[in-house]
Parts: sequence; structure tokens; C-alpha cells
Amino acid sequence: MLTASITIFALLILIQLSCTRGFVRWCVFHLFQVHLDYEGPGMILGLWFQARNLRAIFAPDGGMDRFYFEAGKIHFAVSPLHLLFGRILLLKPYLAHTYLEYINRIDSHKKNRFLPGRHRIEFKDLDVVDGSVTVVDETIPGPYRLNISQIQLESADMDLSTPVDLFFRMDHGHALIGSGKIEAGRSRETGFIKIRGITWGEITSLERLPLMGYGFSLSAYHRGGSNTREVEGHLRILDGSGAGSDKGIPYSFRIRWSDYNLTMDLGIQKLIENILNSARPGLMERGLVLGSKSVFDLVKKPQFDTESDKPPL
Repeated sequence: MLTASITIFALLILIQLSCTRGFVRWCVFHLFQVHLDYEGPGMILGLWFQARNLRAIFAPDGGMDRFYFEAGKIHFAVSPLHLLFGRILLLKPYLAHTYLEYINRIDSHKKNRFLPGRHRIEFKDLDVVDGSVTVVDETIPGPYRLNISQIQLESADMDLSTPVDLFFRMDHGHALIGSGKIEAGRSRETGFIKIRGITWGEITSLERLPLMGYGFSLSAYHRGGSNTREVEGHLRILDGSGAGSDKGIPYSFRIRWSDYNLTMDLGIQKLIENILNSARPGLMERGLVLGSKSVFDLVKKPQFDTESDKPPL
């Protein structure tokens, strides 16, 4: 018994020595080419990470994507049980005063193949306090630029295989997006998403095209399990004068998460496409919906190079 205790203690000491800040920074740089710096204890026994003033930079040469991330405070736990089955589950990640700037230089559909399989890498009970994101997409003329600020998330879950499911798996969250606002939440198996005060041009960064100056708002309610979600709601499209349907245009569709093994931007695009395709406009709104669909079809990104590129889940 004493020998076993000494062995376990020695093993824990060895693990902790290998988790020094210098070793962690060396591993992150040589494995991912990410420059990492932080204050605080960092990784503890390989199962708990805690740091202050964290900075992470990925800025390779050439036409690759780049990002800069900072957090005033960050901590999370790693589930040892999931590691035994070759999975990564980060428990109760907490991010405070964060900023992410992401510059996209590679077509999004070319990165789908690098997404993990379903349930391979997940976040559980994620909290974000005072976050902001800037996305610059150089694959779109302009280039495309979108700012999301005042991000607050409470008890959010996300599967890295289908990152857009974040909007469907949080107890509560809200943020400013462009000139509008997005809010989401859930209660058991049901949830809601609401967007208001934003234009198609801000979403697509193509304000000069016809109909792109039109504003829209939507409410979506969803329910179901971990594999599918039933979504229904109302879409309200405002024309150039600010007028639109009082009640909104009803829509409904089903999400199968096996179809959403897509990067975040392509996942959002697919949701918008499903909303427009399933909308049931009245006679007065039909022209607005058809016009919005036509312009959206012209500017949307391809999801895959070919159907054979879809990775198995």
C-alpha cells in the first residue's frame, strides 16, 4: 500500500513538473505554431488550467488564417474519464474580459475536413463575461468585417464538430452584433433565439447590393434532443422605408446536427438558408422573401468542395 502511494505521488510530481509554463508554451508553439503567454499557475496536474492576462497569437507567413486572443482571466477543468476514451471535455470554462480577432484567408469549406468528429471535443458549462470578437474575412471582396461586442454567456455547451450549436445550448446569452442585438436561452429541452436591429448588409458585408440595406428581425423557438432540433419562428423583413409585416413571416425546419459539421460561419449561413427556404410569406411579403433569397444565393459561400468531402461523423 505504501509503495503504491509513493508511486502515485511520484507520478503526480512528474506530471506537474511537465506542466510548467515554459514546457506548456514550448508544446503549444511546436504543436500548433501558437505563441502563448500568461500569468498564474497555468496547468495543474494536467487536469486544471488557471491563468491571468493570457495572450495567444497565431500569425504564420503566407495566406493562412491568423488570430489574436486575450483573456483577463481564464480557467477550466479537463475530464479525465473522457480522456480515457480519446475525447476531450472541458468542464466549466470561464473567460473574462476576452477579445478575439480572427482573420480568415482560406475558404471556409476547405477547413471543414479538419473539424473533429461528433462528441470528440466539447465544452460544458462555458461562461463568458465581457467578451468581444472581430472577424475579418479576406476571402470576400471588401473585405468582410463583423464586430460582436458585449458578449455574455451563461452555462453554454458547444461541440467543436458543430460549433453553431452554441446558439442552441446556452442557459442564457446576449451580445451586440453590428448595429443589432442577439439573445438566446434555453429551459430543459426548449430554447429561443432572437435577433433584431441588423441588416442583411451587415451580415454579408455587401451593403451596396440591392436589398442589402433591408433590416430584419427574427424569433426562433427550438426543441428536441442532442441529434435533432425542431425550429419554428417568425421572420420580419423591413424594406428601405423601415416598413414590414407586423406579425412576421412564419417558418419552420428541422436541424440534423450530422448535417452541420461545418465551420461557424458556414453553420450560420446554413441556418439563414433554411429560414429563407422554409418561410411561408403572404402575398404582400412574397417579393421581399424572393428578393432576399436571390441575393443570398448569389453571395453565399460553398459548403463543401464536393459531396465526397463531407467527413464521416
